[in-house]
Amino acid sequence: MSEVTAGIEQGTSALLSELPESMVGIWRRTMEPEGMVYRRDPRFANEFCHWAQVDRITARKSGKRIVYAGESGARGFLLDPFFRPSAYLEQMLSQVEESVQVEVIDLARVSIKLKDLMKVCTECIQLEPDVLIVYAGDNWRKSLWGLTDEEKHQVLDVLNRGGEERFQGIQAVFEHKSEGFIVSFLEQLHQQYVLQGIPVILVIPEFNLKDWRSSKSDRELVWPQGEQRLWLEMSNQLDRYVHSGQLEEVQKLVDRFIELNRANPKGYELLGRLQYGEGQTREARQWLERARDTSVYRLGPPPACTSFIRDQLLTYSHKYKMKVIDLPAVFNRELNGGLPGFNLFLDYCHLNPEGIHLMVSEIASTICEALGHDQLPSSILNNRIKPEAKTQSKAHFYAAIHSAHIGDQPYEVLYWHCCEAMKHWSGIADWFVALADLSARKTPWLLNQSYKTICTPQYVILRQFRDCMVMDMDLVQAMLQCLKEAGRDIESEINDLRIREHAPELGETVDLLETYYRENSYFNVFAGSKSVDYNHRNQIYYSARSHTSSFYLIADPKQQLLVNLTLRRQHIPQDDNQVLIKVNGVTVFETLLNEHWSSHSFSLDRGLLLDSGVNQITFHWPNIDQVVEDMASAIQAKFDPYEQIIQRARPVYGDIFKLEICNIYPLKEG
Repeated sequence: MSEVTAGIEQGTSALLSELPESMVGIWRRTMEPEGMVYRRDPRFANEFCHWAQVDRITARKSGKRIVYAGESGARGFLLDPFFRPSAYLEQMLSQVEESVQVEVIDLARVSIKLKDLMKVCTECIQLEPDVLIVYAGDNWRKSLWGLTDEEKHQVLDVLNRGGEERFQGIQAVFEHKSEGFIVSFLEQLHQQYVLQGIPVILVIPEFNLKDWRSSKSDRELVWPQGEQRLWLEMSNQLDRYVHSGQLEEVQKLVDRFIELNRANPKGYELLGRLQYGEGQTREARQWLERARDTSVYRLGPPPACTSFIRDQLLTYSHKYKMKVIDLPAVFNRELNGGLPGFNLFLDYCHLNPEGIHLMVSEIASTICEALGHDQLPSSILNNRIKPEAKTQSKAHFYAAIHSAHIGDQPYEVLYWHCCEAMKHWSGIADWFVALADLSARKTPWLLNQSYKTICTPQYVILRQFRDCMVMDMDLVQAMLQCLKEAGRDIESEINDLRIREHAPELGETVDLLETYYRENSYFNVFAGSKSVDYNHRNQIYYSARSHTSSFYLIADPKQQLLVNLTLRRQHIPQDDNQVLIKVNGVTVFETLLNEHWSSHSFSLDRGLLLDSGVNQITFHWPNIDQVVEDMASAIQAKFDPYEQIIQRARPVYGDIFKLEICNIYPLKEG
């Protein structure tokens, strides 16, 4: 061990003297009376919340130093800073050899990009680690979309050739790009660490395969090429089969459904859940992994480590002589072949206390092996440390918010988290009330006292976007239901508050294109857009990029309202050009679309509106099969190659310039 340590110290010192930079992440090297330290640089104060809450990192002394870098999964997101994997790891390692001090330096950052992670790994050699741990892979998918000019034209060539194999062609471009940056990253680590005798341990993330659901946006057609009508018919038929329990019919239809558009997760998810229900867990895993892997075709959340990124990490880590902790394999072993779900996760990729324990135990064992220690005894490995009940309750509260805002998850997922939060700490009920109050009001969160109640360091991205304010309908409803079950029914109060805040007064109008009414999550914000349209910040009208568009309509049920509408469609087919508008499932208006803006008005009778005050107005757009080639030609003439790829991924079904509800009729009681 002494020869290895001497080699490490000699190599580290040589590299340190060659480094011109004095930064490690947000910590700047400085000389203080007690020696060299790294102190948080005030210039990066807005970054502090995303890193470990550590003001300074001291120079290395005696003992062992482990540097722990990575993404939000490494941070223990939703539990951090009150329950941190790095602290858990340090405590576990300290029990191995009590005479040797073990220090774990936490350099993981929430939402870190690949290039920034590479920079941190380069910089942290200055800390003279004995071992470097890198937990990464979830955030790399978005880096694939930084396409070179050659790659853009390769994707466009694939799209122009068309056919059912177009998705394999696009994925091949992404796989080649992924292989390039993975090789570059691992080669850098090999040169800087492995060749200097410093072990590198890669931790490959797993995904919540069993309990996470693809969002409504995920399940829209991507890069359609004339299959929309048939795809929708089959999708609706599958829904009917599932609802009626005709699982054999689902099995017969779903293979063809997948072939129509392989970038859509719906068919894979259906097959995975069918197989899981029949006890065929291995087959279920394969289908659910394929559903997750369709995320490579989208820019939006959630982050995920795809199968080809995992495979490449496994292949090249061996080549570059690094140790690997493959969490999919670890969890599969620990669950005896079962699927990972909320048994190990808080959301899509962030681990719960049990998942953290399994991960940390595996890391600790691998470190001991790398440093030549005996294997950890079972008494240490099986000693589970759990966070306080209040911390776990808040973790589920924040997981519900995160799942709604970032993942656009269904009511059932949000309700489960709310119930779990209540189980751990009854005081979370006051937080439910606070969030319901926040979401119902138009007052910006920062000006509302309720925000101070629920804003803590445990969820550093609890925020309200100025250009994407939402009412959190499903999330609030889940919390109201939990409150009701606990004997605290405030649903009517929240309904009345929404009506006061959002319903039009007599003689006033409400613009339903405001994000309060057209969005139910921050999904489109994180997909790269902060405007009415999916892509363009400067566009002043709404573009529908799905065959349906839904808007919330908040109104007193005794009101009679007038709807003013201006819309168009830039590419008109020879037939099927009628848009259908429904309120709460009842058809209220229909009209033919025009290439130019056309305005319409229609009234809504009182009997249509729901007592809760929360209604939905839904546009059913005609299909685009006949005009998809015309749309591609127009996109090619107007946009650069990258924008062509984005625009063709989600074509426009129709545009809305105005969607207003007007209260011009006096309120009639009874």
